[in-house]
Amino acid sequence: MRKLRHILSSLILFSTACAAFAAPKLADYPLRVQIFKEHWGTEYFGGWGGYYPSGYHGYGDANITDGNKVNGMKFVFECSDHFTSNDSDEAYPARWRKPGQEIELIAQEIGSSSMHKCIMKTTLKENIYYRLNGELILLSQEQYQKRLDNHAEKEASLAPADVDPTHYPLKFTLLDVKWGGRVAGIYSGQGQGNVETADGLHAVDFSIHCISQIPIDPVGRYYHARWTEDGSKMKMTLLLQKMSDPSAAATCNLNTHINDDIYIRRSSGDLQAVTLQEYKNFERAAVAGGPSQN
Repeated sequence: MRKLRHILSSLILFSTACAAFAAPKLADYPLRVQIFKEHWGTEYFGGWGGYYPSGYHGYGDANITDGNKVNGMKFVFECSDHFTSNDSDEAYPARWRKPGQEIELIAQEIGSSSMHKCIMKTTLKENIYYRLNGELILLSQEQYQKRLDNHAEKEASLAPADVDPTHYPLKFTLLDVKWGGRVAGIYSGQGQGNVETADGLHAVDFSIHCISQIPIDPVGRYYHARWTEDGSKMKMTLLLQKMSDPSAAATCNLNTHINDDIYIRRSSGDLQAVTLQEYKNFERAAVAGGPSQN
């Protein structure tokens, strides 16, 4: 009976201590930990006719964000409660106990408003974890940043603030493009075209980032476009619109190099840069129905 009173007294003291434990301040936990994989087991203690969980231990893979720096990491842990992997936009707050080696992470208990702390031993990687088509891969810092940039560019391209074609005074004719790969919803490529500006027609060499592989323009067709930066002819934005629904619009971004010549397509299908006078002669011959120049 005395032993039972001792146990109950200890439990009351333990409960009082837990109630007095102050909730952690998120401002004290500037790190963010995104957990991709976790493997955990349960530790038990025996007593009072059964076995009861006393804690959890395990290991896993995660990304840790410290300011503007992101690193992949492997971790092991022993905690009073376990946690789960994060969704894409979620992360656990944490702080360093030993920079680069050990962190203190806080998590909300499932089904409760209570928070618990967990100590993790960590090994940082220079590369960064990324989930692609359901598989976890490692990207270099440069590859990861490119995916972030492309994701932001895709979001901006799909929701342009200005879809009024009168605000895109340039007429851009896409004559040739070689598409490369697709990263985070953005296609990249390089090509040639002509752009009609207030001072005439010019050949354009360009690199392009676009949410789709847009087709080459047939004769007489063009995309509405504008310079992205005032006073600069090095960046251009194309306006993509459905003819059936002009409000359904998107944009593509180009890095451009403007030439004094003009591109024409020979009968062989090849592009050739010609002078303005040669271009006018070529147009006259085409209108007159004469033979194409080879």
